[in-house]
Amino acid sequence: MQVIKQIEEWAINKGLDNPDFAEKQWLKVIEEIGEVAACLTKNKTEELKLELGDVGVTLIILNMQTLSHKLHTPDPDTLSTIEAIEGILSCVSTSGLGVNTAWMYLDDLCTSLNLTLEECLETAYTKIANRTGTVIDGNFVKD
Repeated sequence: MQVIKQIEEWAINKGLDNPDFAEKQWLKVIEEIGEVAACLTKNKTEELKLELGDVGVTLIILNMQTLSHKLHTPDPDTLSTIEAIEGILSCVSTSGLGVNTAWMYLDDLCTSLNLTLEECLETAYTKIANRTGTVIDGNFVKD
């Protein structure tokens, strides 16, 4: 997916690829998963695509900070929404182990909601592409 390269370039340009920031990035993944859960509980389907994309963005950056392996998206399996969210949470750790598996769960979650991971990432990238700010203690702080 071209959008993954765009997100990686954005993260590098912002200085977010620093391995020292992995613990903060892990917390950012959890924060974004919480926003997905909030959309689901409040039936905010219009915002869901963006929030799923934000989870993807945070996983891409965490992957850059830890494993530096290329993420791959397998053929989708059918999981319930809750199983997919549980899968993402159970896979992501501060050491970055399981980021690829979390990525697969995210793809499954998008599929179960009749979305594609690529369209969710593109929505999130469109939101952040021209964002300015500064990295402070591993957190990107918007201007």
